[in-house]
Amino acid sequence: EICRRYVTGKSQALLFDCFESGDKAWKLYGTKHMRSNHGMEVPHKTKAVAGDPKWTDYLLEGRVLVTIPWKKEPKPQYGDAEGPTSAGLLFRVNKPGDDYQQLRGYSITHTGKQLVLGKFENKSWKELVSYDLTRLETKSRLNEWSMIRVEAKGPRIRVWFNRTHGDPQRGLRIDYADQDNPILSGAIGLTSFKTTAVFDDIVVLPADE
Repeated sequence: EICRRYVTGKSQALLFDCFESGDKAWKLYGTKHMRSNHGMEVPHKTKAVAGDPKWTDYLLEGRVLVTIPWKKEPKPQYGDAEGPTSAGLLFRVNKPGDDYQQLRGYSITHTGKQLVLGKFENKSWKELVSYDLTRLETKSRLNEWSMIRVEAKGPRIRVWFNRTHGDPQRGLRIDYADQDNPILSGAIGLTSFKTTAVFDDIVVLPADE
């Protein structure tokens, strides 16, 4: 998308944000401000939402940095929050609110060891399917940038993780069709759990791009 804009002076993106102007394009939930410095920082149990809830089929791509304390750094306290550190993208988002689980939509997050597709509905979240990232060669994906790409077409959801090959099938980690009251439209977002994650180069394209 950046190359297309540079060469043609035109953008085909429904949304593109590298956060040079801060969080102006985003509506924040669970917090009033998010820092932006080489990406936007999304704290524990908060989310940022952008785009149009009427969007249907689209591609969403972004870089995600899931941060954890280095060995000598103090570990942050997250109260009674249960589950592994994770962060990632939200898509087909509807009716978001300040509570962490207050939205209807999908999430694709990673813990460093697992890539997890989930669904938020009725103020609860459930895992739909996951992919074991330990099958890949890289030993760790925490404190380093990862690229997540989602294609949502009708009830079918496909997810690529760190695809570095020109073949679109390379790097495909999840291919799932939601047959249980699928969510077919919605905005996009960023979310994090038990970490302050950093996001950059968020782009949304029509699904046929």
